[in-house]
Amino acid sequence: MTFDVRPGPPATILVADDEPDIVVLVSRRLVRAGFRVVTAADGEEALRKARLLLPDLAVLDVMMPRFTGIEVSRRLRAGDATRRIPVILISAGLPDKLVVPIDADAFMTKPFGPDEIPRMVREVLARPRRLACFR
Repeated sequence: MTFDVRPGPPATILVADDEPDIVVLVSRRLVRAGFRVVTAADGEEALRKARLLLPDLAVLDVMMPRFTGIEVSRRLRAGDATRRIPVILISAGLPDKLVVPIDADAFMTKPFGPDEIPRMVREVLARPRRLACFR
């Protein structure tokens, strides 16, 4: 028995980081891997675009102006329309005494290899969507 499986449209990934070089680097890697990319330069813009566009996944820098990636993730989880958007948080590192719970599907530290972001995005997108949220 054979199945005719046609791939759907490429997944839309929201990339948010206040460092333009990181946005370009991550976006290029994801586009080369076949994803559609939408970008944001800070947490407020990321949250606005996520609510408007409902991306398939968000890659958020932890430390951004206006809202941190952690705050954007919390707000996405609190919204009815956005709570199922998977989130990958990226950071150059976290403070040793981080006490807030991080509500994300994955976490990556910078720097990362050229294939790590697309691999992680594919892995997270392949997981069943979850409804967990911290409120």
